[in-house]
Amino acid sequence: TVNFAEYIKLPPLEKSKKDAFTDDEIESLWKLYESGNEFTGYILIMIYTGMRYGEISTIKKENIYLEERYMIGGIKTDAGKNREILINEKIYPIMCRFYDKCSDKLLELSEERFYKQFKECLAAANTRPLTPHCCRHTFSTLMAKAEVQPAIIKEAAGHANYSTTLGYTHIPLKTKLDAVNRI
Repeated sequence: TVNFAEYIKLPPLEKSKKDAFTDDEIESLWKLYESGNEFTGYILIMIYTGMRYGEISTIKKENIYLEERYMIGGIKTDAGKNREILINEKIYPIMCRFYDKCSDKLLELSEERFYKQFKECLAAANTRPLTPHCCRHTFSTLMAKAEVQPAIIKEAAGHANYSTTLGYTHIPLKTKLDAVNRI
């Protein structure tokens, strides 16, 4: 007859600590890829497309249109499912290489193996130990830093609302300062 739950005091809910790779970290990943670490190509694809692990691991070869520079894929929301995932010119050679090697899917690794290799690559590139989802945050951040229109960022990321996209952008202080100094 007594509701003891009313006496429970929970700590405040902490906001998820997501971040984006810095320009220097991205450069380190490129150097690692160019030195022969092929798996790093998957990380770069995720950074330059905004794909989640669940998306890159389910992209079928038949849904990759290299000549037109896009893939069909996505998960989660209606805005994110079956969307055009654009292939940035920087990762086009990587996509071509992986396309030629894959039989059915772009990424033919188990989830466990993917996460293990992801961590190993970040350590080898001397970057912070970010998560694969931070590649998605990096994509939105790079787009915002490049002053891409918000509607395009929202569509490219597969977000239903721009307010979600705002949570994915992590603009460095210097970029913000440069912006206010333009006025």
